[in-house]
Amino acid sequence: MERDTRRTGAETPRPDSESNATAHVVTRGRSVVASPATLADDLRTLVTSGYRAAELAMDTLQCVLGGQLVQRAVDQVAGVCAAQPLLQYSVHAPAVLDLRDQQDPETHRAILRGSVRVAGALSARVLVVHFEAHSEQRRIEEAYRAAIEEAADLAGRHKVILGIENIEVERAERVLEFVESVSHPWVRMTYDFAHDYLAGDYFGYDHRASARACAPYAAHLHLTDNFGRFNMARLGDFALYQATPPANVAILGRGDLHLPLGWGSLPAGDVYRHFREQGYSGLLMSEHDRRTYAHADEEVCRAMQALTVS
Repeated sequence: MERDTRRTGAETPRPDSESNATAHVVTRGRSVVASPATLADDLRTLVTSGYRAAELAMDTLQCVLGGQLVQRAVDQVAGVCAAQPLLQYSVHAPAVLDLRDQQDPETHRAILRGSVRVAGALSARVLVVHFEAHSEQRRIEEAYRAAIEEAADLAGRHKVILGIENIEVERAERVLEFVESVSHPWVRMTYDFAHDYLAGDYFGYDHRASARACAPYAAHLHLTDNFGRFNMARLGDFALYQATPPANVAILGRGDLHLPLGWGSLPAGDVYRHFREQGYSGLLMSEHDRRTYAHADEEVCRAMQALTVS
């Protein structure tokens, strides 16, 4: 993946005017999968563990139902988040969101618009949206782009960056091509270390070189560990893939395991170096699976600190 790596983060258009005037600061956080009723406890635990940012999963917040914004839930979640002044926030669009869907595209676009409004209500810096696999059908890709462009205009009014995330079923370079082609000031990249590690295995490219190419475009970072072995089941029946017990694939060491940093073989220091050299400022989010690895919260936070200050 050969690109002009002379382009720096400072030269990339930034919606937030303060970012260039501020020293490069990386804030460590982790993902939060919680209902409105349990969110306050989870955020308190997160702060106690040393994190200063949280990425809230739309899947469980109950803020968008039937494609419609649920204002009472938004107000409840916003109140809980405001009660934690130490935290910065990002939001992750729901996993069900599919902007290439041809059966009910308007519902998916409405879900994205609702997610933007939720992120704005929480004063979140970034809304993460999956890129998924590029389609060879032009009309499908045009629909994806049109949905992102529409949402980006709305996101700009809420001062929320749309961070398009690379997924292991597609080359990260596809995301760069998309972000470049859209060329919208509120559309940037969410670079996922673990996904690129796996995609490099599947597609046969050097994920370190990919990270170097992605660094100038990144407004947000996701970090978990794995063993760099793509799970071919990911390309088959997705429901069956999701139903496979996580312990089974973890023991086998295949796929997107969402392990705590340092538990797999990801060369995180080699990858992160490219973002540090670009002067990355923003959030660094761990997405370790807390259903299994909640006990590692503090360990992960320390590992992330060591990574960013080394």
